[in-house]
Amino acid sequence: GLHLEGHGSGKKDPNDAKIPHEGHKTNIRVIRLARNSGKKNMNEVVKEREAGVLAQHLKLRGYGISQLVEAGYSLRQLLEARYTHAEFETSGYDAMGLKDSGCSSVADMMRAGFSAQQLTQACYNVQQILDAGYSASSLREVGYTADQLTQAGYPLKELVNAGYTISQLAKIGYDCSDLA
Repeated sequence: GLHLEGHGSGKKDPNDAKIPHEGHKTNIRVIRLARNSGKKNMNEVVKEREAGVLAQHLKLRGYGISQLVEAGYSLRQLLEARYTHAEFETSGYDAMGLKDSGCSSVADMMRAGFSAQQLTQACYNVQQILDAGYSASSLREVGYTADQLTQAGYPLKELVNAGYTISQLAKIGYDCSDLA
């Protein structure tokens, strides 16, 4: 065990055993206070959630996704708090994880900054992605065909603006008079 002169009763604290000692004095009491402070802060966050404080208010006060999830906020509440795609990924949540949790709409994920490609990889269909407002260009980049986008309801003008060729559009039934 680790024992520093002048600190405590000499009894071994199970938390102290995990702290390395490399020839310099480490103040165990400070480390223990920091641990307890983290628990205290988490208890405060839980109390705030129970009192109805919105996740967005805690985000503004500097709390991260992991802290709010640990305090019991849902991922939907975090999306509503406008955490970004990067913040979700840093905290270990990707598009598939958010979808699997059942708490996020495609529109919420779009606002958070997830790309059409990430949503496609998370098994959202073209109609869901269209309804959220993604452009035909972003879906073309992912690999959707002009036919798939037409069936989902994208207008011809958007398909042309997305860069589909006259040849591709002709294959699905458009002719030159449609393009005029």
